[in-house]
Amino acid sequence: MTPTELLEEAKGRFVVLYHNDETALSRLLKQALRRFQDKAGVILQAKWEKGTDGSTLRPLPSNFLDVAVVNDALSNYVPASIDGEDLSISVDRRTAWPITVHYFANLQDWPMDKDLPNGCVSVVLDYLVALIEVPNTERARTANAAMNLQADLPGAQELRDRLSFIEQNMEDNQAMLPPVSVTI
Repeated sequence: MTPTELLEEAKGRFVVLYHNDETALSRLLKQALRRFQDKAGVILQAKWEKGTDGSTLRPLPSNFLDVAVVNDALSNYVPASIDGEDLSISVDRRTAWPITVHYFANLQDWPMDKDLPNGCVSVVLDYLVALIEVPNTERARTANAAMNLQADLPGAQELRDRLSFIEQNMEDNQAMLPPVSVTI
């Protein structure tokens, strides 16, 4: 599911969407993606075949945020560092190619038309719906008051508690680093 489809799914969960400003909804989508990135993270991987350089991965993947871990074909740890736009690695004669770069994905700047990693879609959707529900409920409260209607709407504390619960769920399900062995 793409971020655009995720936003449409979230909007469809409301019977009446009072908070329907597209710019504000896009900001809430970015906020939900950033919160998942910060609390749980998504680890993706890229294979690196032995090339002519042998020590630099170039260019880094477009959705690259930071290195999680780098290992060779035998799951041995490979030292790596970011040098500007390049990822430099230290290889020796024991390094078994290909190298796998496990990296944290930049969800906040994810392309709107590219599918998100499957592991984050449902939680980001729940969080986005909860984010939209805060201003939407406030506007529903105002609309009901203007028409002298009584409605059973969740309170501000209940909405904040829901956001906190989802954030805790994100933290409890953080992306796990793949195991590697270190040879000395």
